[in-house]
Formats: sequence, structure tokens, C-alpha cells
Amino acid sequence: MQEWVRQAASEKLLSDEVDLSDPIFSAFPRVARQGPKIDVLTRHDECFYGPLK
Repeated sequence: MQEWVRQAASEKLLSDEVDLSDPIFSAFPRVARQGPKIDVLTRHDECFYGPLK
């Protein structure tokens, strides 16, 4: 019985389907234009820790 409950719960909770009506996919506003592009490869520390002094 315990194995049956575990199997049913895992099938329900771990489904591979995406519900596109879920608010997490539509709640955030879309960006009107792209922001500035930065070269993260060469400016890694500055991007993460702020301007270098």
C-alpha cells in the first residue's frame, strides 16, 4: 500500500507537463526593448561585484 501511494504521489507531483495558464508564465511584464549587452566573459567580476576600483 505504501508503495502504491508513493507511486501515485510521484506521478502527480513530478509530471513533465507545463501548464501555460499558470501565472508564473504570464504574471511578469514583457520587456519592450533589449537592455545593453555586456561581455560577461571579460567583465565577470565587475558584473557580479560592482565596478572595480
